[in-house]
Amino acid sequence: MFDAAQATAFVEVGDRDVALQFSGRDREIQAFHDCLERVRVGAKVGLPPRSMIRIYQGAPGCGKTSLINQLVFTNTSVLFLRMTAYSFNNAERFAESATAEIQRAIDKEAIELDQTKLDALAKVRLNEASDVLSRLFVGSTNVPPIVICVDEAQIFEMKHGRCLSDICSGRTGLPVMLLLAGLTHTQAAVTSIPGFSDLPRDSVINMGNLSDEECKESTLMLLTDIDAHGDSGEIESVAERTGSLAYGWPQHLNCAQTALCDELLRVGGELRKIDFPKVVKETTSMREEYYADRIWGTMLLNEFRLTAAVALTLSKMPKVDFSQLEDLCAKCLATPDLVARRHVNYDPGTIAQELIRRGVIALNDEGSYEPSIPSMVTWLRERTELPEHFSIAT
Repeated sequence: MFDAAQATAFVEVGDRDVALQFSGRDREIQAFHDCLERVRVGAKVGLPPRSMIRIYQGAPGCGKTSLINQLVFTNTSVLFLRMTAYSFNNAERFAESATAEIQRAIDKEAIELDQTKLDALAKVRLNEASDVLSRLFVGSTNVPPIVICVDEAQIFEMKHGRCLSDICSGRTGLPVMLLLAGLTHTQAAVTSIPGFSDLPRDSVINMGNLSDEECKESTLMLLTDIDAHGDSGEIESVAERTGSLAYGWPQHLNCAQTALCDELLRVGGELRKIDFPKVVKETTSMREEYYADRIWGTMLLNEFRLTAAVALTLSKMPKVDFSQLEDLCAKCLATPDLVARRHVNYDPGTIAQELIRRGVIALNDEGSYEPSIPSMVTWLRERTELPEHFSIAT
């Protein structure tokens, strides 16, 4: 029987960080388990504690937070401590976040820890944030694998370096894994901190698109969960068509699935009765609203034609480093009909950084900058009425 309540809940929750129908990301999940296994093996054979690190970076909407939530959900024997970058230069804030997470784990009976240690920590004045873990687990013989998660890790800077260094160097005396997620410049932010300039190559994972099959699989899971009515052919067809509307982007997949659920609610869950062009129209509307939100209130919106010109030209370039991206921004700035506010003295480097921060442009696995979402380039071009063949000479 069609589960209208669950379909309604899916629609009402909207864009969120928990992927209820999680699919794909096998490479990213394997990278996590490989790292965690090294931490475990090191502890078993008595190697000096030294934390391992994984950095998941990508444009907004690529599913970084959903991935972390999935890892937490599926690895129940691991103690996950969710932190913010701000906690790393404030011992009290770090202790508050860590003890709250540990208390939840104790309440769920996920770990065993003397409650008096947790209570005593609140009465101790700590000089360094990294002392929190040392004090909690001192003398413990059965320390669970510890994973410290930090989302929005691209804001790490020099002032956070002491705590990061203490944890990674083994000063805590514990085997710990650092799991960092952030925008495409997260690696640059972390490696600018002394002691982190030479991270192992496998430490950084650039997150891009899902495959069409993964988008389809996620949609099949959704249709099963809400018990949509239809034969196997109808279910397969709707899942495939809905998945294709995502263009491989997790955030867009959520838009398509939301539009599909909305339409299924209208027709009582009958797949054969849905108006799929309506699903396409609603998905497109939500997707374009997302694009507009990405650049809202920034110079990228004020200089909309310039933003479109950079993205469109970049999509046609084979391999681009940051200096070349900066040069492209400078050339677009020098083209009068692309600049709306000619009296403003824009800096090409600032524009390039803003394009990256706002997720219009991302760094790929080959170390080259490219538009993060191809369909966003199409949206920019159509809204500015630039010709499809448009390109600035580089």
